[in-house]
Amino acid sequence: MGIFEIIMGAILVVVSVGIIYLVVIQEPAQQSGASGAVMGTQGSYLNQGNGRNASSMLATVTKIAAVVFFVATIGVHLVKIFVK
Repeated sequence: MGIFEIIMGAILVVVSVGIIYLVVIQEPAQQSGASGAVMGTQGSYLNQGNGRNASSMLATVTKIAAVVFFVATIGVHLVKIFVK
């Protein structure tokens, strides 16, 4: 294994642990449908703000981390194919 593969492997481990952490700390989605109609929902459209709350920030960071993970994975694979 070359130094590039070791570094990229470490980055993949860190990013994957980060994604797991970000997914675990996110709040569950609001109930909708029949269960939300019967039990009621905790928030309304007006209470949600304009997308600048902590849950939307966590969702955005999770998406960015997922993109970084996939790009790093594809990069490691392409380097392994083309550099022999």
